[in-house]
Amino acid sequence: MGGNGARRATVAAAVACCALSTVAFAAFRASLAPFSDVDDLHAHLMGVSVEVLASAAIYAVCVCASLFLPRLHRGARLSLAAFVVLQLVWLTVTADRGGTPEAHGVFNLYGFWLVFVGVFALGASICASLKTLSARRCCAFWAFLLVLFFVPLLLTTLRGYSRWPKGLYGRALVNSPPLCHVERPLFVWEEFFPAVAVKPFLDRKCIPPPGIVAVFRGNQTLMLECQPHKKASFTILPLLRGYTPDYDLQKVVLEKATHVVPNGYPLNISGVESVVARCGDKAEMFVQCQRRESVVARVHRYEAEVAHTPRPRLSVVVLWLDAISRRQLFRTMPTLMHQLESLGTSAESAVNVYQFFRYHGVGVTTTPNNKAIFHYKEVLWEVAREHGYATAYIKDQCEGTGFSDKVDHRLISPFCMPEFQPVGKDSEPFKGPYSSARRCLFGRNVHEYALDYLRDFTREYGDVPRFTAAIFLESHEFTQHCAAYLEKALMRLLLSPEFKLNETALFLLSDHGNHMSVPFTLHMYSSILENKLPAAYLILPKWFAALDPSFDRTLRANEQALVTGRDLYSTMRQLVTSSSVAELRAFRPQKTAASKSQSYSLLTHEVPWNRTCKSAGIRMSGDFCSCR
Repeated sequence: MGGNGARRATVAAAVACCALSTVAFAAFRASLAPFSDVDDLHAHLMGVSVEVLASAAIYAVCVCASLFLPRLHRGARLSLAAFVVLQLVWLTVTADRGGTPEAHGVFNLYGFWLVFVGVFALGASICASLKTLSARRCCAFWAFLLVLFFVPLLLTTLRGYSRWPKGLYGRALVNSPPLCHVERPLFVWEEFFPAVAVKPFLDRKCIPPPGIVAVFRGNQTLMLECQPHKKASFTILPLLRGYTPDYDLQKVVLEKATHVVPNGYPLNISGVESVVARCGDKAEMFVQCQRRESVVARVHRYEAEVAHTPRPRLSVVVLWLDAISRRQLFRTMPTLMHQLESLGTSAESAVNVYQFFRYHGVGVTTTPNNKAIFHYKEVLWEVAREHGYATAYIKDQCEGTGFSDKVDHRLISPFCMPEFQPVGKDSEPFKGPYSSARRCLFGRNVHEYALDYLRDFTREYGDVPRFTAAIFLESHEFTQHCAAYLEKALMRLLLSPEFKLNETALFLLSDHGNHMSVPFTLHMYSSILENKLPAAYLILPKWFAALDPSFDRTLRANEQALVTGRDLYSTMRQLVTSSSVAELRAFRPQKTAASKSQSYSLLTHEVPWNRTCKSAGIRMSGDFCSCR
């Protein structure tokens, strides 16, 4: 009877696996439901994550059962395995391959198989050890593995807890009345995903194709030399002037791109700012910013009307690292942060560095934060143009949220190429602007084109004030480590004399923390908190801070205050609209009709330390405020 009872229990377990796998199949299909937009997707992200993770875990257990259930007849074992495997195949084949809120199956499948492999490997290891080892040895083996697992876990927990509040210069986020209290997370889940664990799987080299020699000559011609018997051709990409984010920018680029087969060399590229040079099936891309004298003339007209400028006007540059928190910036770019610290403390340095510990997003995703930083009252590019600035917008994604059609120069077209941006999709797990692998385009890192253009713009308009925003998507992916590939390039930029750091107010910031990581989808406290507290640093020339001693004092006081993108907007607006110290002091931020919150210039107005999320205009629904 004991043997028959065990056999009946085994059969019951097999039947239960069939039933559970069917439920798992239905759960995964439910996770593929379309959403109207990104905000709608994020509102339901927890439910989608549970459906994907639960279905993957159930399938992994069922596959283990088909392999290791004892006393199961061979025919029954094969039937169970076939039933589960056929469901897995059908699930994989029928899921959409989209990368948008409306169709996001490619990301669901990626998460599903990642969890499936992990759970199956663990389950198979346990079953195999139970089958091959004695009970005593099996317990000793797994006890040893648990110790190996929990000791690093404990050390990582202690390290994450101690590091989390820290910033530059030995300063840290301070919780003392009347400051809003930000509860330090005990478990900092981002610390448990070190780069060394994912880099071997996701790293790849961007290798320029051989056999092409192409060089710009004086911004007017492009010299191209191909290997013998290789056909030369060019694809000249449109400038996208006059196009707003309402357009399908990739469709516009692909339709407006001009394909040229030159009869001779060199090729005249006057007025061209991005071009793909091809030799047979090999291709390279080149970008440049060409000075427009009409822009310079507009700047000079404004300066003539002002009549007298008591001080040199600062250029304003925004380096926007999308989706990275204050602490994640230290994790992924430690050398860059050390360089920033050196810039602010070195006796030879010409700049001061300010950090804002309580810089708080006004929403989970880019759209509300972008509006707060660049569109709070008027579009900043338009304000800067009206006040005698040359303007530029650079983004390494085929999407133009936040830019104005009146900007003087923009670089978006190269990142709409199908070689980088999947046609008809926002992205894929390993291709496009949300790729978790290194992002390459024609043999170079995608961000290199954006930084080349930024350097060109700085050089071409070096004699006039500039307002520039360069937006990088490297951190907008689930591992949170792709941003590390940007570190060396940013360091070279900051140390480059042609970047003119001594004439620039540099805002190094983000719109929000990561919202694509596994801990965030599972609503882990540290991940939710870091999404709300993005990075924000301001680098100012020391000579500028010395114009009024209160500037430095006010900025230091605001480092601990609760600030938002609207305060950054007011600070940038103050810098571009004020031509004298008196005007800087007299600047008063204004409320918009749509916002009841008061913004502050971080340069000349001390933000009240008792400021609340409600008075700062931070979203109050869904427990978004991080003040406790």
